[in-house]
Amino acid sequence: MPDKKLSVEEINALVNQGDYVPDKEQYGVIEDWRGHAEEELLKRGLRGDCDDFAIAKAQLLLKHGYDPEKIRLVTAVTPQGEGHMVTAYDDGNDTKILDLHANPYSASKAQYRFISSMRASAPGAWKKFTNG
Repeated sequence: MPDKKLSVEEINALVNQGDYVPDKEQYGVIEDWRGHAEEELLKRGLRGDCDDFAIAKAQLLLKHGYDPEKIRLVTAVTPQGEGHMVTAYDDGNDTKILDLHANPYSASKAQYRFISSMRASAPGAWKKFTNG
């Protein structure tokens, strides 16, 4: 674990300093989940799309000692009908959404239709939302 545990807000702000670049532009494919977000962030600054930002936030939350049961990657559909991914963190009082270029906010205020989620404690075990 790092010397200083960053807050959820600090992790969100750190990752959100990255540059949004669609996978098609960066890798020549529509979607590319490389799982290298944290290393890229530390080497040269994160460049990626929403899933790269979400994965980096989840990786950093884990690295800073946050409970993997409380961290989720969440797929969603935006009001414009586009696919999206965010990180969700349950702080015990509320589920906070860590979104691309936004401060953490309550999941109850999200404008997305949530589709599925995967807890950091259960990699690969995606579960559908009943409202999706």
